[in-house]
Formats: sequence, C-alpha cells, structure tokens
Amino acid sequence: MELKDKISIIQEYSSKEIINGASHNGKPLLKYVLEAFEEYFGYACKHCSSELPGYIKKLQSINTNKPIMSTKDRKYRMKSGSTIHKKGTNKYYSDLNITDEIAEELLKQNLNRAALFAKMPEGAIKRLKKERAEEEAAAAEAQAKAEQEEADRKAKEEAAQKEAEEAARKEAEAAQKDKEEQEAAEAQAKAEFEKAYEAGDLTAEQIDPLNMDEIKSYAKKHNYKFGSRSSKDDLVKEVAAKEVITEKE
Repeated sequence: MELKDKISIIQEYSSKEIINGASHNGKPLLKYVLEAFEEYFGYACKHCSSELPGYIKKLQSINTNKPIMSTKDRKYRMKSGSTIHKKGTNKYYSDLNITDEIAEELLKQNLNRAALFAKMPEGAIKRLKKERAEEEAAAAEAQAKAEQEEADRKAKEEAAQKEAEEAARKEAEAAQKDKEEQEAAEAQAKAEFEKAYEAGDLTAEQIDPLNMDEIKSYAKKHNYKFGSRSSKDDLVKEVAAKEVITEKE
C-alpha cells in the first residue's frame, strides 16, 4: 500500500479509535501509524506508547492533496533540529515538513544553507548555483529590456509632446498672422473709405453700409443730388452717381 493511502486511512479515524484498537481490512491501524510515520518522518519508536498520540496527530495534519514522499524517496533531508525561515513569510521548514522542491528553492536563495542538510543529490549545489546564475542573468536581461522599453516609451511621449507643441505654435502663429492681415486690411479699407469720403469719391459698395442719415449727410457735404423721399437703394444709386446740384436747381 502506498504511503499516501496509509495516511488517508489514518485520517479517517479519530486518535481514540486508533489507540483503542480499530483496524482496516483486518490490520490494526496502529501498525499503519507506525509504518506511515517511519516512512514519512524517517523514524518511529515501536515500543513508545506515549508517542503514539503525537504520531497520529502529525500524520493527520498532512495535506494529502499535495504529493507525499517517503523518506527513502526524498532527495533532500535536513539535519535533526535544523530549521529554515523563508524570508518575507511566517513559514519555517525542518526535516518534518520540507519537500524536495522547497529544499531546492531555499538552497538556491542561499547556498550556505547546504550546511543544514544531512542528505542531498550529488552535485546539487553546483547545479543550483548554475541555475541561480542563469536565473539572475535572465532577470537582469529582463530588467534591462523593461528599462529600455520604458525609456523608448518616454522618448516617444516626449517626441509626440514636442510635435504637438510645435503644431500648436505654428497654428498660433498662423492665427496671429491672419489676425494681423485682417486688421491691416480693415485699416486699409478704413483709410481708403475716409480718403474717398473726404474726396466725395465713395462707390456704391462703400455707401451701402451707411444708414440713410449718414448717406444724406455725405451727399450734402459734397452737394450731391438725391431725392428726399427716395428709398435706401435709390438713395445709394443717386449719391454714388455724384451728380452735383447746380445753383439753378
């Protein structure tokens, strides 16, 4: 029967039932306890009845949903009394709860922990040292790549920002130029209007924006003929014709 099966059977019964002689398929559960405890922990006192409750409790606390290995199958064994604290956690490992996978993880983090192990595969430290160096190199490469990608991203953002600022500057310059040209055109038109107004030389297009009183005032200034009851359209035509009133009229 596999170790995991033995532990599963033990976990189906209470400590009291096991100690009082319960059996499974005709075999006393106490035998399963002693066998499983020795396979999993590497030792078991077959004549120490006072140790049995502790053996049962430890076996019943094992998580059978995870791989379970006997001591003969385990590649890594820690020295009796040695413990390792996993930094950043509240987890402590000893020979009672460490697995091969965790042992390699802890050793890879700190190769000096090898002194705490009584058993490990031949060449394990050399292999783990090489793996750690490769992982550190890969991590450094990944970090450098991430930093370069971040630098490239920032450079693109800065280039886009400068491009946007340059476009905004050109747009502002173009708007200012349009404004200045419009103001210059308006000033020129005003100057031409004033000059033509004083000279009595306004065109129909220049006269049309004026109201009727302004048109009549302009006409009187230059003694141009217009009808007193003319509509604005007729008044504009009449004054733009520049027909001067003679003294006889």
